Amino acid sequence: MMVFITAVSYWTQEFDPQQTIPPRLSPYPRNEVLVFESTMSLSSNIPIKPPPNNNIHCPQTSIVTVRQKGRIGNQIFKYISVLALAKTTGREPYVPSCLITELEKIFRNLAVPPLSYLAYCPIQEYPLEVTVDQVDHSNGSIIPPNNIQLPTYIAPFVSKIRQIFQFKKYIIDKS
Repeated sequence: MMVFITAVSYWTQEFDPQQTIPPRLSPYPRNEVLVFESTMSLSSNIPIKPPPNNNIHCPQTSIVTVRQKGRIGNQIFKYISVLALAKTTGREPYVPSCLITELEKIFRNLAVPPLSYLAYCPIQEYPLEVTVDQVDHSNGSIIPPNNIQLPTYIAPFVSKIRQIFQFKKYIIDKS
């Protein structure tokens, strides 16, 4: 195996320092993002496959994500926590593909994208685990602690959460 490392420097003295280049999608998925997502999963047996490079929205701000832990009730709560934290703190929500795979067995129309979408995006920083006290005070991308209780974040979104979690038809028919 051969590894090539290339360093490129640019002369920018004559350019306006305020000019920013919008993030562009990579034509190929980046493996380090997929490896990062695999560390967020309970099982290494769940394949993490990035979606095709179309209709992918790269985050414009920091993100919030979680580790897949626990059984289905805890995973539902983690999904809800990501949504609530994202809305409250101005971050963009992403969850591991394995969590979506489990929840899609029961619910339809889940809106939070999988972390594998980020495989095509330029990632400036990976999310860091934070404590409960650091959730509001951290500026970057975060991973809240396992089994975090966030009633003050979740309570304002209860009606929205009820709309999101709609059972699949086969479950309704069986009940």
